[in-house]
Amino acid sequence: AVVSTQSTGLANIACENCSCVLHAGALAPLLRLLDSLCESTKSNNTSEQSLIKTATWLLSNLCQYTDSFEIVKECLPRLAKLIKSNNEAVLRDACWGVMYMCKLSIQEV
Repeated sequence: AVVSTQSTGLANIACENCSCVLHAGALAPLLRLLDSLCESTKSNNTSEQSLIKTATWLLSNLCQYTDSFEIVKECLPRLAKLIKSNNEAVLRDACWGVMYMCKLSIQEV
């Protein structure tokens, strides 16, 4: 419950202060958390599923509100995994994250 609350807080902060969240080093632990959660999704643990949903939303926010593809390019493999989710909210936010990354990569060309 604490990790879920922290993820929700970071997701809200990322909307307003993405660079602060990224420069504070939050991306690497978030990606490790998602890797761990996605490996254990064979269980129907409601709290884990909720955390995946929140973490995907956070990842999407970080991709949306950053100004550099280079900073968030490590998100792409995780988003590609999350697109296979059966959870509608996870799928939606993962797709938005990929779209934001495409937009960033085009802007940097």
